[in-house]
Amino acid sequence: IACKMISEGSKTFGFVGDPEHCQGFYERFLGLREALFKNKMVLDEKKCILESDDSPYGDVNWLMQKLAHMDQIPEVFFCANDSIAIPLTEALKRLYKRVPQDVQVVVFDNTIETALNHPSLTTIDIDKEQLGQEVIHTLLQRIKRATIPNRTIYLKTKIIYRQTTK
Repeated sequence: IACKMISEGSKTFGFVGDPEHCQGFYERFLGLREALFKNKMVLDEKKCILESDDSPYGDVNWLMQKLAHMDQIPEVFFCANDSIAIPLTEALKRLYKRVPQDVQVVVFDNTIETALNHPSLTTIDIDKEQLGQEVIHTLLQRIKRATIPNRTIYLKTKIIYRQTTK
């Protein structure tokens, strides 16, 4: 989606969330950086909110302060998950930024709140049923053989375009 947005003219991007929170957040952050790199662009961390996970990402006023201290708010924010994106869109609105006209927002996970939020959030949907099946399968295998090595599982995703992107 970042590459598509670049091809459509978006030039400045930011990421909101702690990339060190978990493997998934880190890979989402790296994915954005890689997409920009492929397009001869760099992720400017001054346009990101990358505070540690114990920061109040759910606090609209805290997010407003972070946004207000940016030299320039990027045209596009990628948020590590839905619970970060919802207060971010509210903070942007309170700073008189129109979503998506001024700032587009893309999130990951596709919880029910993404569709209910106003504006509804463009999201990268993860098949939660398949994720649950993989978790149960892995847990049962681990119970049978505690010594099996850790593994990383990648699931297919799809983009659901909603109101926070053009």
